[in-house]
Amino acid sequence: MVKLGKVYENLMIDIQMINDKLVSRAVGIVVEVTGVDHDVAKVYIDKFKSVKHAIFAIISKFDNIEEINEVLNK
Repeated sequence: MVKLGKVYENLMIDIQMINDKLVSRAVGIVVEVTGVDHDVAKVYIDKFKSVKHAIFAIISKFDNIEEINEVLNK
């Protein structure tokens, strides 16, 4: 999973948020990795629909999904 890019700092960041429990876990992961508060993390999760993209957007200050995908694919 590490080699596939699904883990960051021992946290699974490529999870499918298919129920409320997984969405809550995803928000918690974003909060833990980035240090933002719960509400900010929820906004980014809702916007990008991905923990990996939300974390990257917060850390890098990128706001465009195409730019984020381009960087992550490299």
